[in-house]
Amino acid sequence: MQEREKVWNDFWAEDFTPWVREDSDQFLREHFEQIRAHLPVDLARCRAFVPLCGNSQATRILFDLGMIVTGVELIPKAIRSLRNLFFSDTSPTLGDSESFEAPRIRVIQADIFQFEDETGFDFIYDRAALVALNPKDQQTPYSKKIISLLKPGGLLFVEGFSSSQHTLGGPPYETPITLTRKYYQDLREVECFEQKLSTENPRFVEHGITELNQYQLLFKGG
Repeated sequence: MQEREKVWNDFWAEDFTPWVREDSDQFLREHFEQIRAHLPVDLARCRAFVPLCGNSQATRILFDLGMIVTGVELIPKAIRSLRNLFFSDTSPTLGDSESFEAPRIRVIQADIFQFEDETGFDFIYDRAALVALNPKDQQTPYSKKIISLLKPGGLLFVEGFSSSQHTLGGPPYETPITLTRKYYQDLREVECFEQKLSTENPRFVEHGITELNQYQLLFKGG
Protein backbone atom coordinates (compact mmCIF):
# COMPACT_ATOMS: atom_id res chain seq x y z
CA MET A 1 0.00 0.00 0.00
CA GLN A 2 1.39 3.41 -0.96
CA GLU A 3 1.92 5.99 1.76
CA ARG A 4 -0.81 8.26 0.35
CA GLU A 5 -3.33 5.41 0.38
CA LYS A 6 -2.31 4.44 3.92
CA VAL A 7 -2.85 7.99 5.20
CA TRP A 8 -6.38 8.17 3.82
CA ASN A 9 -7.22 4.63 4.91
CA ASP A 10 -6.18 5.58 8.43
CA PHE A 11 -8.32 8.72 8.36
CA TRP A 12 -11.41 6.74 7.37
CA ALA A 13 -10.64 3.88 9.76
CA GLU A 14 -10.48 6.39 12.63
CA ASP A 15 -13.57 8.26 11.36
CA PHE A 16 -11.39 11.37 11.09
CA THR A 17 -13.22 13.03 8.21
CA PRO A 18 -13.57 16.73 9.11
CA TRP A 19 -14.08 17.58 5.43
CA VAL A 20 -17.40 15.69 5.51
CA ARG A 21 -19.93 18.33 6.56
CA GLU A 22 -23.55 18.99 5.69
CA ASP A 23 -22.57 22.37 4.23
CA SER A 24 -19.56 21.06 2.29
CA ASP A 25 -21.23 21.58 -1.07
CA GLN A 26 -23.21 24.68 -0.12
CA PHE A 27 -21.62 26.70 -2.93
CA LEU A 28 -22.74 24.16 -5.51
CA ARG A 29 -26.30 24.30 -4.20
CA GLU A 30 -26.47 28.08 -4.03
CA HIS A 31 -24.66 28.95 -7.25
CA PHE A 32 -25.52 26.09 -9.56
CA GLU A 33 -27.37 28.30 -12.06
CA GLN A 34 -24.21 30.37 -12.52
CA ILE A 35 -22.22 27.19 -13.04
CA ARG A 36 -24.87 25.74 -15.34
CA ALA A 37 -24.64 28.75 -17.65
CA HIS A 38 -21.16 27.60 -18.67
CA LEU A 39 -21.96 23.92 -19.24
CA PRO A 40 -21.43 22.85 -22.87
CA VAL A 41 -24.46 20.51 -22.97
CA ASP A 42 -27.85 20.18 -21.31
CA LEU A 43 -28.06 18.36 -17.99
CA ALA A 44 -29.46 15.11 -19.38
CA ARG A 45 -26.44 14.70 -21.67
CA CYS A 46 -23.84 16.07 -19.24
CA ARG A 47 -21.16 13.59 -18.21
CA ALA A 48 -19.99 14.79 -14.80
CA PHE A 49 -16.90 13.64 -12.92
CA VAL A 50 -16.15 13.92 -9.20
CA PRO A 51 -12.50 13.05 -8.50
CA LEU A 52 -11.56 11.74 -5.04
CA CYS A 53 -15.30 11.72 -4.37
CA GLY A 54 -15.20 10.11 -0.92
CA ASN A 55 -18.80 10.08 0.30
CA SER A 56 -19.42 13.55 -1.09
CA GLN A 57 -22.97 14.86 -1.23
CA ALA A 58 -21.96 16.48 -4.55
CA THR A 59 -22.13 13.12 -6.29
CA ARG A 60 -25.77 12.79 -5.26
CA ILE A 61 -26.54 16.46 -6.01
CA LEU A 62 -25.25 16.18 -9.58
CA PHE A 63 -27.11 12.91 -10.04
CA ASP A 64 -30.37 14.47 -8.79
CA LEU A 65 -29.88 17.34 -11.24
CA GLY A 66 -30.05 14.77 -14.04
CA MET A 67 -26.39 14.41 -14.95
CA ILE A 68 -24.57 11.18 -15.81
CA VAL A 69 -22.14 10.97 -12.91
CA THR A 70 -18.82 9.19 -12.42
CA GLY A 71 -16.89 9.29 -9.17
CA VAL A 72 -13.43 7.93 -8.45
CA GLU A 73 -12.31 7.06 -4.94
CA LEU A 74 -9.47 4.93 -3.62
CA ILE A 75 -10.67 4.13 -0.10
CA PRO A 76 -13.19 1.25 0.25
CA LYS A 77 -14.89 2.59 3.40
CA ALA A 78 -15.57 5.91 1.68
CA ILE A 79 -17.22 4.17 -1.27
CA ARG A 80 -19.38 2.03 1.01
CA SER A 81 -20.54 5.20 2.75
CA LEU A 82 -21.27 6.89 -0.57
CA ARG A 83 -23.26 3.88 -1.77
CA ASN A 84 -25.71 4.55 1.06
CA LEU A 85 -26.61 7.86 -0.57
CA PHE A 86 -27.94 5.94 -3.57
CA PHE A 87 -29.23 2.60 -2.31
CA SER A 88 -31.28 1.66 0.73
CA ASP A 89 -29.91 -1.85 0.62
CA THR A 90 -26.62 -3.38 -0.46
CA SER A 91 -25.94 -2.78 -4.13
CA PRO A 92 -23.91 -5.19 -6.25
CA THR A 93 -20.24 -4.35 -6.57
CA LEU A 94 -18.24 -4.57 -9.77
CA GLY A 95 -15.72 -7.39 -9.70
CA ASP A 96 -13.64 -7.70 -6.55
CA SER A 97 -13.64 -3.99 -5.70
CA GLU A 98 -16.11 -1.72 -3.93
CA SER A 99 -17.02 -0.06 -7.24
CA PHE A 100 -20.72 0.14 -8.07
CA GLU A 101 -22.82 1.17 -11.03
CA ALA A 102 -26.47 1.91 -11.75
CA PRO A 103 -28.24 4.02 -14.40
CA ARG A 104 -26.55 7.45 -14.57
CA ILE A 105 -24.16 6.74 -11.67
CA ARG A 106 -20.94 4.79 -11.38
CA VAL A 107 -18.32 4.99 -8.67
CA ILE A 108 -14.98 3.40 -9.41
CA GLN A 109 -12.49 2.28 -6.79
CA ALA A 110 -9.23 3.43 -8.33
CA ASP A 111 -6.17 5.61 -7.93
CA ILE A 112 -6.98 8.90 -9.65
CA PHE A 113 -3.54 8.89 -11.27
CA GLN A 114 -4.31 5.53 -12.94
CA PHE A 115 -7.91 6.30 -13.92
CA GLU A 116 -8.72 6.62 -17.63
CA ASP A 117 -11.89 7.48 -19.53
CA GLU A 118 -11.87 7.42 -23.32
CA THR A 119 -14.95 9.65 -23.71
CA GLY A 120 -13.99 12.44 -21.32
CA PHE A 121 -16.26 14.64 -19.22
CA ASP A 122 -18.38 17.72 -19.85
CA PHE A 123 -18.14 18.84 -16.21
CA ILE A 124 -15.52 18.10 -13.57
CA TYR A 125 -16.34 19.08 -10.00
CA ASP A 126 -13.35 19.41 -7.67
CA ARG A 127 -14.29 20.75 -4.26
CA ALA A 128 -11.73 18.99 -2.08
CA ALA A 129 -9.55 16.86 -4.37
CA LEU A 130 -6.75 19.23 -5.36
CA VAL A 131 -6.29 20.43 -1.78
CA ALA A 132 -6.17 16.83 -0.53
CA LEU A 133 -2.93 16.30 -2.45
CA ASN A 134 0.54 17.49 -1.55
CA PRO A 135 1.61 20.49 -3.66
CA LYS A 136 5.22 19.30 -3.51
CA ASP A 137 4.75 16.28 -5.74
CA GLN A 138 1.07 15.41 -6.32
CA GLN A 139 -0.87 18.50 -7.37
CA THR A 140 0.94 19.05 -10.68
CA PRO A 141 0.43 15.49 -12.03
CA TYR A 142 -3.12 15.56 -10.67
CA SER A 143 -3.98 18.76 -12.55
CA LYS A 144 -2.53 17.29 -15.75
CA LYS A 145 -4.72 14.21 -15.25
CA ILE A 146 -7.81 16.40 -14.79
CA ILE A 147 -7.05 18.38 -17.96
CA SER A 148 -6.70 15.10 -19.88
CA LEU A 149 -10.16 14.01 -18.69
CA LEU A 150 -11.92 17.26 -19.62
CA LYS A 151 -13.63 17.34 -23.01
CA PRO A 152 -12.90 20.24 -25.37
CA GLY A 153 -15.28 22.97 -24.25
CA GLY A 154 -15.91 21.15 -20.97
CA LEU A 155 -16.22 22.95 -17.65
CA LEU A 156 -13.93 22.51 -14.64
CA PHE A 157 -14.91 23.69 -11.15
CA VAL A 158 -12.13 23.98 -8.56
CA GLU A 159 -12.48 25.10 -4.94
CA GLY A 160 -9.46 25.84 -2.80
CA PHE A 161 -8.28 27.89 0.14
CA SER A 162 -5.33 29.62 1.72
CA SER A 163 -4.67 31.62 4.86
CA SER A 164 -2.57 34.63 5.69
CA GLN A 165 -0.52 32.57 8.17
CA HIS A 166 0.43 29.76 5.75
CA THR A 167 1.10 27.52 8.75
CA LEU A 168 -1.18 24.58 7.96
CA GLY A 169 0.31 21.32 6.82
CA GLY A 170 -2.02 18.87 5.16
CA PRO A 171 -4.16 17.33 4.16
CA PRO A 172 -6.00 19.49 3.31
CA TYR A 173 -3.21 21.65 1.93
CA GLU A 174 -3.37 25.38 1.56
CA THR A 175 -3.39 26.05 -2.18
CA PRO A 176 -3.33 29.76 -3.07
CA ILE A 177 -5.48 30.86 -5.99
CA THR A 178 -2.34 31.88 -7.91
CA LEU A 179 -1.08 28.30 -7.75
CA THR A 180 -4.37 26.83 -8.97
CA ARG A 181 -4.39 29.29 -11.86
CA LYS A 182 -0.87 28.18 -12.74
CA TYR A 183 -1.92 24.52 -12.80
CA TYR A 184 -4.77 25.29 -15.19
CA GLN A 185 -3.19 28.08 -17.23
CA ASP A 186 -3.82 26.15 -20.46
CA LEU A 187 -7.57 26.39 -19.82
CA ARG A 188 -9.68 29.55 -20.07
CA GLU A 189 -10.86 31.01 -16.77
CA VAL A 190 -14.50 32.11 -17.03
CA GLU A 191 -15.57 32.81 -13.43
CA CYS A 192 -13.93 33.53 -10.09
CA PHE A 193 -15.57 33.73 -6.67
CA GLU A 194 -13.74 34.60 -3.46
CA GLN A 195 -14.82 34.67 0.19
CA LYS A 196 -13.23 35.28 3.57
CA LEU A 197 -14.52 32.69 6.01
CA SER A 198 -14.10 32.45 9.74
CA THR A 199 -13.38 28.95 10.98
CA GLU A 200 -13.68 27.17 14.30
CA ASN A 201 -12.29 23.91 12.95
CA PRO A 202 -9.93 22.72 15.74
CA ARG A 203 -7.31 21.64 13.23
CA PHE A 204 -7.11 25.16 11.78
CA VAL A 205 -7.34 26.89 15.15
CA GLU A 206 -4.42 24.91 16.61
CA HIS A 207 -2.28 26.34 13.83
CA GLY A 208 -3.41 29.89 14.65
CA ILE A 209 -5.77 30.05 11.68
CA THR A 210 -9.15 31.65 12.35
CA GLU A 211 -9.88 33.02 8.87
CA LEU A 212 -9.60 31.38 5.46
CA ASN A 213 -9.43 32.83 1.99
CA GLN A 214 -11.68 30.50 0.01
CA TYR A 215 -12.17 30.62 -3.74
CA GLN A 216 -13.99 28.86 -6.55
CA LEU A 217 -12.70 28.97 -10.12
CA LEU A 218 -14.41 27.90 -13.33
CA PHE A 219 -12.30 26.96 -16.33
CA LYS A 220 -13.30 25.99 -19.87
CA GLY A 221 -11.42 23.42 -21.89
CA GLY A 222 -9.94 24.40 -25.21
